[in-house]
Amino acid sequence: MQHMVDSCTNRKYNDVEGYEERVSSMKNDGKATIRDIASRCQTSPSTVSRVMNGNTRISEGTRKRVLDAAAELGYMPNPFAKSLRSRTTRIVGVFVNALTPAFETTLGFLSSLSECLEEHGYTASICIIGINAEKERYYFEMMIALRACAIIKIVNCSDAQIDQISTIPIFYVYSYPMNAEKSTQIYRIETDNYGAGYKAGSELVRLGCRRIAEVRLISQSTDYPFARHVGLMQSLYDSEARYAEELSIVCTQNDFGAILEEIEKKLSTTQPADGYFCSSDLMALALLESLNFHGYDIPRQVKIIGCNDMSVSLHSIKRISTIRHRTKELCDATVETMVRVLNGEKPTPAMQRQVFPTDLITRETTVEGTQSDGSSQMVD
Repeated sequence: MQHMVDSCTNRKYNDVEGYEERVSSMKNDGKATIRDIASRCQTSPSTVSRVMNGNTRISEGTRKRVLDAAAELGYMPNPFAKSLRSRTTRIVGVFVNALTPAFETTLGFLSSLSECLEEHGYTASICIIGINAEKERYYFEMMIALRACAIIKIVNCSDAQIDQISTIPIFYVYSYPMNAEKSTQIYRIETDNYGAGYKAGSELVRLGCRRIAEVRLISQSTDYPFARHVGLMQSLYDSEARYAEELSIVCTQNDFGAILEEIEKKLSTTQPADGYFCSSDLMALALLESLNFHGYDIPRQVKIIGCNDMSVSLHSIKRISTIRHRTKELCDATVETMVRVLNGEKPTPAMQRQVFPTDLITRETTVEGTQSDGSSQMVD
């Protein structure tokens, strides 16, 4: 029985390859084909094909002749024929949670990502998975059925089983879910969350804060809150500054109402610290509103630094100092690495984990007299 299946499968593939050749050679509404370009350049169709596929083992002179002829003849590649040959398409599945407050940051990345993929001839298929393993598996199976060439995940949690069985490369961006497992198909393009915490702590110390605390998230699904916490702690240790653990506020939900409730509980029983690093701008906003309600002068009495540079940091009662991700660099690195992998380059440790620095943006919650016209100062 297995022999019959294998025989039918092999025959089907042979037929597909033959059909692909016929599709490639067909003129579609008078458009030029690879054979037309080869004839114009007096070279072989296979050489033209290699040029069009970005093969680097072609002389610059031949490449120029082929590309010039293609432009003159108005050649348009046939993506259908190409997908038949490679058993894949140039579709990239992009998985996002969407149900998190940081989705605004994700939107900025998605916009840059879509443009970058398009420049390289790929199309993004965006899948909103929420925080739902069953839905993630559904979209994963859909991407495999569509012959997607890769998956990019901008998620806070993930189905580890998918990572283990995937036959196509998976790229995690921004942070790495704690339940994900190591695999040769996994690539991590991360922001330096440890460095973000370190920068925030160092800035608060530089500004004269002596009792520094946090508003932070405890997460079982992603590593970034803990990495930011560790970075803050290290900066305070290096500066011999005091971490005011008794004044820190720990949240289990990344929801504004729940965050505000935890902050109110703390401030109703104790005086605040003179400097806070918050795991997100949403937390910084809740802290700012609570402190303002209780009559504290920001930033003279209490200084606040958030993280993620969300729009709320610019549209609050005082613009919030924050840590900004280098979205464009993350996007470019993700697509560049993906293209290298899909072109057959052997993965290296440097390719499989890349970490990008962040930038400290100073605004009105740390520096008195900061202009209120939307401008900010970036600190190295």
